[in-house]
Amino acid sequence: FMDAAGNTSNIVTDDILYDGQAPTASGSGGGESYGVTINGGALWTTTLNVTLNIHATDNIGVVSMNISNTTTFVSGNWQDYQEEIPGWTLLDNNQTTKNVYVKFRDAAGNESSVATDYIWFDKDGPFFPPIDSSGIVGGIRINNGAVYTSSNIVDLEFLAAGADEMLVSNDTSFSGSILEPYKTASSNWPLDNIEGTRTVYVRYQDLAGNTSNIGSDTIILDWTPPSGRVTINSGAATANSAALALEIYATDNYMVAAILINETGSISDGAWQNYNPAKQYNLADTVSGDKTIYVWLKDGAGNISNVPVTDDITLLDIPPPAGSTPGNGGTGEPIWSYPNPFSPSDDEEAKIGFLADKDGWVKVYIYNIRGERVWSTETFARQGAANTVIWNGRTPRGAIAPNGIYILFLTNEQKKITGRGRLTLLD
Repeated sequence: FMDAAGNTSNIVTDDILYDGQAPTASGSGGGESYGVTINGGALWTTTLNVTLNIHATDNIGVVSMNISNTTTFVSGNWQDYQEEIPGWTLLDNNQTTKNVYVKFRDAAGNESSVATDYIWFDKDGPFFPPIDSSGIVGGIRINNGAVYTSSNIVDLEFLAAGADEMLVSNDTSFSGSILEPYKTASSNWPLDNIEGTRTVYVRYQDLAGNTSNIGSDTIILDWTPPSGRVTINSGAATANSAALALEIYATDNYMVAAILINETGSISDGAWQNYNPAKQYNLADTVSGDKTIYVWLKDGAGNISNVPVTDDITLLDIPPPAGSTPGNGGTGEPIWSYPNPFSPSDDEEAKIGFLADKDGWVKVYIYNIRGERVWSTETFARQGAANTVIWNGRTPRGAIAPNGIYILFLTNEQKKITGRGRLTLLD
């Protein structure tokens, strides 16, 4: 400096640092650009409160930062630079993807570009859809919804919305269970090998780690077959009718479901029918003599009695129907049927009676009016006896024959027709 007299001062100086370089977001991990990382780089969060890790560099030093949930930074404020922000609250909207934006400023006022990271937000766990065409309720079904099983190895079906993984177990603690990818079915699942009600549990998990309620289904494990006994005609020693009244006493750990009755002693003969303790059975072999009735028992799990229960009775000669005369059965025909007409749907059976001119094997045929054979059987006939065979009104395929008039033929061992008759099926 110089005054009016020309005197000059000492030299004084000052310095300033010129910085034209903005801070740079840096670091590792994070989302689309480094500088900010949400929850250590996790893909999912189940809460809006997260932790931010911040990192930026500058040639003279980063002094402040501005953090926002939007690109406009409307809600953001400049604050001192720090490298961790715990408890940051993400934007509460209906979007799954949550973004965080950060920009930095150095001492010279240079401002960086925007750094950003994102995380997916999901607070709702997987759930069990309402019952639909699949029929699966509660997230799991055992053996297609069966009540019973005789094997501890079963098939499982699964149904959950929003599931990525699942735990399956025979106990509610899921002890020892390992998370596995979500699937809709699993074969050969081993139940606890103890008879009784067995339960399988499932819990689903999504990508964010949310878990569902525990789903379960039950099935009764039963491998013990039923047992029982059968009595014919209340224990009578003889019968003069092919229609027998059976009393079937059966017991099982849970329930007796079905019975199979025949005279052959072979489980392959006859059809299973619903269990009824009082059952009428019509002998197929109506030749007089000793008869044995075999009854197999089946429970709800499909277990079949180890051996059939049996009872014996002696069938006496069956008299012809009331009002009949030898050779016509009251119908004016040499072979007859009663009741006539009959209705198979009402559990009626046609009792076909005939007389034989000598002891020997005979055949009874039934034809429709088109000349097609519908049914036939062979039996041993006694001379002078009212021989009887039973037709249940069904074809060999098991279907009930159509309504109509049917022709009866009786042939002897020489295949000669010895009698003709008619019957009417009216269902």
